[in-house]
Amino acid sequence: LAAGLLLRRGLRLCGLSEEGLRTDPDGRPWLEGNPAFVSLSHSGDYAACVIAKRPVGVDIQRIVPIRERTVRRFCTGEEWDSMAGRPDFMRRSVAHWTLKESYLKASGVSTAGAFAAGFQLDPDGSVQGPDGWEFALCDQVEGYLLAVCRRA
Repeated sequence: LAAGLLLRRGLRLCGLSEEGLRTDPDGRPWLEGNPAFVSLSHSGDYAACVIAKRPVGVDIQRIVPIRERTVRRFCTGEEWDSMAGRPDFMRRSVAHWTLKESYLKASGVSTAGAFAAGFQLDPDGSVQGPDGWEFALCDQVEGYLLAVCRRA
């Protein structure tokens, strides 16, 4: 509900009509007859919405424990090597998950394609991901991570 309210408010702020608001078979929102791209996410007490002129995806996740077996399923070997045994393993695991979810939403790749995409979390906070896409990772809300992906 909150994500939908954010979307409607965002459309008004952008001067866009919600009359063309549709959802695809997977439940992703889109605007019929309009060049804007939209993406929604929610987790715990928070919701997120982005509206852009080019393909975009957003994901917000609460930082919670994830079993190592699960992390191995959605991370590449290089990603696993970069985080295994680190004290910030949970945060990095959730970071990779949110980045892959935002990429999936923006690009339309399959879940398997998103899981196979490699991401690198740089010490300065920047993110490297698949070519042709830009990524941002935000941790401004304690206990949550938010990732945004857009076509470069």
